[in-house]
Amino acid sequence: MITAVITTCKRKPEMVERALKSVLAQTYTNWNLIVVDDSPADYEFRDGVKQMVNTYAQNDSRIKYVQHEKNSGACKARNTALNIAYNTEG
Repeated sequence: MITAVITTCKRKPEMVERALKSVLAQTYTNWNLIVVDDSPADYEFRDGVKQMVNTYAQNDSRIKYVQHEKNSGACKARNTALNIAYNTEG
């Protein structure tokens, strides 16, 4: 069984990177990490978050990054991640 780890973000890249490193440091390795960026299109750190997560994703295929076109709220971001997890695992 693969565990889907879901992270929604609307924060600075440093906070998202801290979450990524925490997941990567776990001893359990059968997981996929789905990061859904729900920040507004004009958010100053949006490109930085995308770039940082994609750098990790290049080195680890278990990490996926999705960016909402506009801020839709945390619930919508979690649902996006659940749909990706279901379609990937199901």
